[in-house]
Amino acid sequence: MTNEKWKIAFYGEEDFAERMKGSVTPWLYQNVVSGTTLSLDGARLQYYYALNPERGKTITFVHGFCEFYGKYHEMMHLFYQAGYSVFFVELRGHGLSKRLVSDPDLVHVNSFNEYLDDLFAFQYQIVQPLTRGDVHILFGHSMGGCISTLFLERYPKFFDKAILSSPMLELDFRTSDWKLQALAMVSTAPNLNSRPSPGFRPFNPKPDFEHSSAASEPRYMYQFNQRLASEKYHMSGSSFGWTRAAYAAMQEAVDYAGDIRIPLLILQAESDHLVLPGGQQLVAERAKNAAIMKIPGSKHEIFNAQTEARELYWQVIFTFLETPVSALPDPE
Repeated sequence: MTNEKWKIAFYGEEDFAERMKGSVTPWLYQNVVSGTTLSLDGARLQYYYALNPERGKTITFVHGFCEFYGKYHEMMHLFYQAGYSVFFVELRGHGLSKRLVSDPDLVHVNSFNEYLDDLFAFQYQIVQPLTRGDVHILFGHSMGGCISTLFLERYPKFFDKAILSSPMLELDFRTSDWKLQALAMVSTAPNLNSRPSPGFRPFNPKPDFEHSSAASEPRYMYQFNQRLASEKYHMSGSSFGWTRAAYAAMQEAVDYAGDIRIPLLILQAESDHLVLPGGQQLVAERAKNAAIMKIPGSKHEIFNAQTEARELYWQVIFTFLETPVSALPDPE
């Protein structure tokens, strides 16, 4: 289906592979620029961008836990078609960016402040100089939603609007709060901080679509095949330090949500097995200008839902970007 208003091609399940090969892949090679920059502490960050000739609108993507650039190929192309310049940075511990541990399967940070520094450096050094005068949109998925929330609270003038997709604001640790707090305290010990947290599993080279966060199998396989092709994309679990940092970050993001002034859209997955809705609801209630909506028929990766849910998702997003928050459609 093609929406003439936004000039967006929505790829269905049956023609996804053909459309990616015929449209998205050539665009990636012809239009996307890649490079590296340094975070505030000198960590090397890999980034990608494509400047739209129409200019005037820019969107920055903040990816989720264990994610990488290749997972956002379709989404970046979609926004580019809609007239946006698109920017993507792989945060430390992910993709081709700086690793803090030698195990390619393990993601480790000491604090989410490190992620905030990565995003600030990318915006200040790369995005802003190339897009001065543009309307700037922030898009954060899952862990990136938590990072985006914190960023909006600390740096209120970088962005004009923000979209949080299944934001990690209350993570389902499958354990009671007191056990989680005990884990966070223990993980501050130097000999445990960068070691795998309980439940860590190395990268599995066998696909497992059924238990994944995606509902679109062609999209799941497109991304999984990239993981198979490079060890750099094998991220599969967290360290004790990351777990401790995530718990602290989610608490802070929810506590200071009242500091967010710009229009904010929070999108919830109906069947989310990774994050809980409570933190998302609190942020929506406390932020000054926020809307929250649940997308029926979706799993955690709403942008990898099947056709009907995915089209509603994009309808809501582009309606939000073009109209006041109060004008969002009701899917019910």
